[in-house]
Amino acid sequence: MATSNSAQIIQFPIGCQLCQSTNTIQWKCVNCQLLMCTSCIDNIHLRIAKHHSVIHIDDIGELDSGESFNFSDGLCNQHANQVCCSYCRTCKTVVCLKCVMTLHNGHEFVEEEEFLSKKKKIWEGNKNALKKLDDLYTTEAKLRKIKESEDTMYNKAKENIQNRATTDWEYWSKKLLELEVKKLSVNQGIERELRNLDREKEKFQEAINIVDVIKSSKDVCQFFEKFDEVITSLNCELVPFKSNFGSISDFVEGEYLESKLSQQKRNNSKEKNSFKVVNQYTTDIMSIHFLTELSDQTLLMSDSQSKVIQHVKLEVNTVQVISNFNIQIQGMTISPFGDILLST
Repeated sequence: MATSNSAQIIQFPIGCQLCQSTNTIQWKCVNCQLLMCTSCIDNIHLRIAKHHSVIHIDDIGELDSGESFNFSDGLCNQHANQVCCSYCRTCKTVVCLKCVMTLHNGHEFVEEEEFLSKKKKIWEGNKNALKKLDDLYTTEAKLRKIKESEDTMYNKAKENIQNRATTDWEYWSKKLLELEVKKLSVNQGIERELRNLDREKEKFQEAINIVDVIKSSKDVCQFFEKFDEVITSLNCELVPFKSNFGSISDFVEGEYLESKLSQQKRNNSKEKNSFKVVNQYTTDIMSIHFLTELSDQTLLMSDSQSKVIQHVKLEVNTVQVISNFNIQIQGMTISPFGDILLST
């Protein structure tokens, strides 16, 4: 419990570590880890260490998330208690001053200026990748919203068609089949784009994870080993989003379906068609409700009442049955890819 005699803790502000005065500190050297006032950074520090990276103290929090790591963060593996001072490109390891002068004499080293430049590129690339990743999630949300809207329109259009199928059953069965084909095409397009988005997200997330590991571990060797791979992944451009997968909206409005049917009936009433019998064939099924020609010039015939589909080939005056299936359908057609689509 606090009393009037309790000791009071007084916090004193840290002064400049160069001039050791009470001047307000404004800057920090990333390389020296010194806190300085504005006077010292201009008159002292930058004169003797002009290639060092200096940041404002307001940016220290962001920098300490990983950008502040340096060669000096690790101890030499060869010489006890010796702080590392560079990276040997020849041996792919961090080294101390003794290593430079003895074991690695004549090797190629990474200059401090290059190290700072590479760090800057990685952190900037990481920020851009995070923004791209956020854009990908936004695009994914839009796609899923489009899919939800398409599903709603599909259900409405299907109900619309089924309500009208009490008259002109064959026409509306064909419309229902067209709707199914359209929905399949739209769904395939959306799913294709979602898969593309997943691949893009995985690519950027993997690179971001590597940067996070480097930041937390301050592993200089891993930084240089992974630099080319990571910077390439971070700076990849986003694959353009494709939205040309169509829509079911044409089938939604009842007026559209009504106008199409009315137009067809008007056209039929105006035309005076004449036909000439070229040849006659006899089949063993009771009625032919649907007839479709395949790419090999064979036919698919359906009798919905008898629940029969026959795959046949027309000979001179006979119908050769290739296959026979017991199934009742409400329509059939051939997709642009040659697949047989049935509406049951």
